[in-house]
Amino acid sequence: MRAERSIALVGLVGLLGLAGCGTNGYAGLGLDSSVSMESGTLYSRNGVAAILVKTVGPLSESTQLASLGAQEVSLDPALTAMGWRRLAVPSGSVGNALSAVTGDPDVVAAEPDNEIDAPVTLAAPALPTAGTVFGSSPLPAPNSQQYAPQITRAEEAWSISTGQGQVIAIVDSGIDPGHPDFAGRIAPGWNTVDNTNDDRDDYGHGTHCAGIAAAYASGPNGVMGIAPGATLLPVKALRADGSGSNSSVAGGITWAADHGATVISLSLGGPADSKVLDDAVAYALGRGCSVVAAMGNAGDHVKSFPAAIPGVIAVGATDRDDRIASFSQYGNWNSVSAPGVGIYSTFPTYHVTLNDEGLSENYASLDGTSMATPAVAGAVADIRAARPHLLPVQIKAILQDSADKVAGRTDFDPHYGYGRIDVLAALQSQ
Repeated sequence: MRAERSIALVGLVGLLGLAGCGTNGYAGLGLDSSVSMESGTLYSRNGVAAILVKTVGPLSESTQLASLGAQEVSLDPALTAMGWRRLAVPSGSVGNALSAVTGDPDVVAAEPDNEIDAPVTLAAPALPTAGTVFGSSPLPAPNSQQYAPQITRAEEAWSISTGQGQVIAIVDSGIDPGHPDFAGRIAPGWNTVDNTNDDRDDYGHGTHCAGIAAAYASGPNGVMGIAPGATLLPVKALRADGSGSNSSVAGGITWAADHGATVISLSLGGPADSKVLDDAVAYALGRGCSVVAAMGNAGDHVKSFPAAIPGVIAVGATDRDDRIASFSQYGNWNSVSAPGVGIYSTFPTYHVTLNDEGLSENYASLDGTSMATPAVAGAVADIRAARPHLLPVQIKAILQDSADKVAGRTDFDPHYGYGRIDVLAALQSQ
């Protein structure tokens, strides 16, 4: 398996005091280097990084900030309404900038805009699935190279619910709008990297996750997602090189919550807790959105955020034999597990960055808790469609209580969480 890809700091947009906040201040600039800090890894572009500041009033004018060349740049309106501001500073001056703002009595939080990782690894070619037990649903059967809809009993559950009427936001690298397995089921999305409506996937990760959640096979070679009746909402928070940041992801979460999402799928994470991510997740949960996030691919028990934020459904990865994946992170914040090894799904119908690593166009196989996460997001959509009155906390409890205690487990396990999801059992639970 190849090493995980790092997700770099998102471009900074709209300089302080200037109009045109939708322009990307990093357009056309090359990447510089990661800067290790006590709170995580900061990414700079062309020597510029960012800090995030939350205030209870206007940020006081600071001679020190001015001397550092700090410039305010745009954030999602929901984050701005919470008091968050983003300041661009030279990457070598981040510590000084944080020191300057923490002395302001109106500042309640300040942090560097750290990078986040998209946990994904290249997979061996998918194997045909044998011994499929088909449900009574009139929908197409899953592709023979798939096993997640079968092993989680989602296929049997489609006679009860397909997630129809639910909107799954894929906060990721965008989605291929022309893939036939998404035809007619992609809502207009947003790009939090550039503050535009260009939500087209140029990396590949987002399209793959979208198919796991809600693809509907367009033909014999197509694939079926766990919630094939749901609508997909693309939120492009990652660049073509797999880069993003706490602010781009937080903005993606709040934007999705404000634009019709009922489920938010986050196949990304990092080791540093972030107050802006905490606030974004709380905002989404408060609006009735279920939030699902990947445990991470480091194979250790280090917390990954946003998965470890309270209220989030944290997801580990299993294989087709219900064994926990060796790369899947573990801990007492793990909610459930789902198939994440050798996952065959949709891929962009045009060339993207990940094709340079040997992946084909149209369909591809990947490993990762990234792949397990949208499977759970699809299960959530199925539950919500059947029981729309349920709150996010209730849906999380249903998923955990109905999960299959695989591999001889009888109770909670830090590797499996409460077990591998069972969509049919979740829908049949009282």
